[in-house]
This record gives sequence, structure tokens and C-alpha cells, in this order.
Amino acid sequence: MTTSTLFQLQAGSHPLQGEPHTQIYSCLQWKGRNLEIMPQAFEQRICVMYNDFLDERLIIALEHAYVRGMISPVKVFALHDNDFRLFLDKSVNSDTVSTMQKLWEDFTSHDATRRYSVTFASEHELLTGRSDYPFWLRASGIIQTYSLGFASYEFRDLDPFDPEEYSPDEVWSFLSGPDNC
Repeated sequence: MTTSTLFQLQAGSHPLQGEPHTQIYSCLQWKGRNLEIMPQAFEQRICVMYNDFLDERLIIALEHAYVRGMISPVKVFALHDNDFRLFLDKSVNSDTVSTMQKLWEDFTSHDATRRYSVTFASEHELLTGRSDYPFWLRASGIIQTYSLGFASYEFRDLDPFDPEEYSPDEVWSFLSGPDNC
């Protein structure tokens, strides 16, 4: 299984014969659907659909795209052979679509070993059945089942320091700092 340092695997699939594999990932996101900077981080869930084998290079490429801020408008990445489809959130505006096309065209041209044919579509096409993507019905179900997109992210509370939980030596070590141990 391909692992990622930036994306947490939330779910995977065991598809029926002829159906694509899927993996649902989550990550913290600081950019909005239209590439704007958000005032706080949100959790973003995305789906990666692929044939029989998920090439680790794709996950690495998605990590690079994430660092460049190119993931936030996308709900589904579908890679089949060299056909790479990005299904964008239905609330993405046309300026963002143009920006994304340019960013991804530049980005995919850097992979000398594999040339992708990148196409963009809206999740609305999947949800209404108007997509030419052969697995549109499955992708539509995944969007609805896994709540792809943004969700609020709550940081865990820091437990208050209670000195009674520690021995006197541990408290002294903590209060005096690492140089005084």
C-alpha cells in the first residue's frame, strides 16, 4: 500500500470486477475552494480513483501539488492509464478553473517519464449523471458517502499541567528546562 506523509488514508475499496479502486484521504487545508487563504485550517477529504495499481509517484505528485496549494478545489482525482481527471467542487468559480488548468498543465509537464492528459470537470456533472467519465456513478456515490470536501477541524485541547500527576523530580525537570536536568 502506498503511504503518504501529508495525507491520511481514511478508507479504501475492494471494487467489483472492472470497477476502479478508490482511496479516501484527508489532510489539513489552509486554502479554500477558490484558492483563497482561509483564516483557519479545515480538514479536506479527497478521493483518488485508479485502475489496478496505485503508482506511488502519483501520491508523491499529489503531495507536491498540495504543497503548491493546488489540491483545495478538487474532490476526486481519477487516474486511468494516462487520463488524469480532476473533479472540482461545484462551488469553484471560472477564474479558479482557469488558474487550476494552468497550474496543473505546468505541473504535469515536469514528469519526463509519464505524460498525463489532464481534464477538469465539476462534481455537479457527476452528481447529475452528465459526465462522460465511465465511472461517474461510482464517483458520485463516493462523493455523497464520504462527504468529500471541507469539514471543520477541531484541534485537540491541551491538557492542563497538573504537577500532582508527576513525581517531584519530573516537576523539577519540567520547570527548570532541558539544560538543568
